[in-house]
Amino acid sequence: MALVETVTAWEPGAQLAYRVDGLPARLGTISNAWHLAPSAGGGSTVIVTSTVDTGPRPPQQAIGRLIARKLASSSEVMLDGLADHLDRAVAPS
Repeated sequence: MALVETVTAWEPGAQLAYRVDGLPARLGTISNAWHLAPSAGGGSTVIVTSTVDTGPRPPQQAIGRLIARKLASSSEVMLDGLADHLDRAVAPS
């Protein structure tokens, strides 16, 4: 299975949003949006919002909640990795 992330919104320094294509149709529509805002000390606060639309029926919604939990976990890993990378990049040698 090949996944393709298609950018749906881009605002440098403020927002990146994308749709995830290539998943089985029964998983519905999945998208992510990364919002950045300046924070104290010259850093940034990053908020990742994942949207999962698997359909209106209760079994579909249950699947959607499971997928959303997995996406949230993956987003935490991505954000932690980004923070670690940036910490190493700005650390004095």
